[in-house]
Amino acid sequence: MSTRLRLVAAVAALTFVSGLVACSSDSGVAGPGSFDAKEAARTLRAGGGVEIRGSSTYFKERGPIAGRIGYRPYRLRSRLTIPTGQFLAEGTLVRIGNQAWVRRSVITKLARPIPIGPATFMLRTAALPPFVELKSVERGFGAYLALPYDPAKLLDRIAATGAEFSAHGSSAVGGTERKRFRATLKVMDARQIGVANLTVWVDAQGRPVRFAFDTAIKGSSRYDITELRDKLTVSRPPTNQVQLLNQPLPDATGPYTTVLETTAGTTAVRILTAPADRGWSCWKVESAPPFVGITEPRASGGSCAPTATLSATVDDEFSIPLDATAETPYELLGLHVPPGSTVEFSRIGAGPVTVTAGPSGLAAYVGPAEPVVGLAKVTTANNVLICGPVGIDNIVDFNAARTKPENAASLRSLPWNCVPEDLANLLSE
Repeated sequence: MSTRLRLVAAVAALTFVSGLVACSSDSGVAGPGSFDAKEAARTLRAGGGVEIRGSSTYFKERGPIAGRIGYRPYRLRSRLTIPTGQFLAEGTLVRIGNQAWVRRSVITKLARPIPIGPATFMLRTAALPPFVELKSVERGFGAYLALPYDPAKLLDRIAATGAEFSAHGSSAVGGTERKRFRATLKVMDARQIGVANLTVWVDAQGRPVRFAFDTAIKGSSRYDITELRDKLTVSRPPTNQVQLLNQPLPDATGPYTTVLETTAGTTAVRILTAPADRGWSCWKVESAPPFVGITEPRASGGSCAPTATLSATVDDEFSIPLDATAETPYELLGLHVPPGSTVEFSRIGAGPVTVTAGPSGLAAYVGPAEPVVGLAKVTTANNVLICGPVGIDNIVDFNAARTKPENAASLRSLPWNCVPEDLANLLSE
């Protein structure tokens, strides 16, 4: 994975983190002789808000962190990247008071496998909504996302554990020598907060200006802290784009009607759609032999997904409710996009096929089991998206797959995802 790709695909890692900090001896710089975590947290909140910028590492995958927190009233927006299995899942953490949501999507395949951890829910599969709601912001996995990257809340939680900070020399922050203090947490406390230790750099008034810590799960992080100078606007995501925990996903609320009748080789195929609650739509395929999709069907027998709408945000403009697995004896991929959008399906071993989405918003490729579709270019009124099975995010990946047609069939059991064309171009470098 190139340096540029790593920076693009890892735009912020709220759970795992970055480089070790160089040590230096105490140079006697001006500043407090001791560090009170509770008082430092109060000082940060008194300014109204902070901005953090730094870098993160999980195993050997690295990228920047970015976050903005407002304390009156409490708001938080941070960018994150979490390695899950063999993929980098990028998202945005949004918090308003005690409610928090994570926007998720698959960005690219990692250079090597990483053991799957608690962040697997970040993976945006075919028919999941863009956002997932966190059940608890400051307990369990929610704490790993929310606490380490809010300096004031992290200091409060560490103070509550009774961990003591001791002087730890000094080093430069932004060209100025700053005193350093360090605390190490007990194992149980680290598991609850998500941070194993914390090193704090302070200015002459004792205000924190940099944090560095090891996370509880094979990571480390460092970021600088500055006062928030611009207005922070944070909006809760639309209800129909949120997966609510412990609640069933939407299902059909009316009868299915036919939107496409075609053939795949000698197999007759019919695609039907039905409205669903929360503004979703459901899709069903009838054929003999039967269609087997990558997602489990709902009680109504269809696969349901958020309804795509015209938007400046790419994730609003597509869903992928129909994706055939290798158990389906023909090839079928159905994208839901804004009506009138065009989709160019690129196939391995054959030329492209272009489809225009009709009034239902369905743009579907249906054909024999071979050739296999390996990439799709979606053009809407607002965006150009590049879509592919996990691991194929751009034309370079697709061309590499074309050189090994014997492996094409393996693509038919992978979830698909879409990224903006400019990001796909960067991922191809």
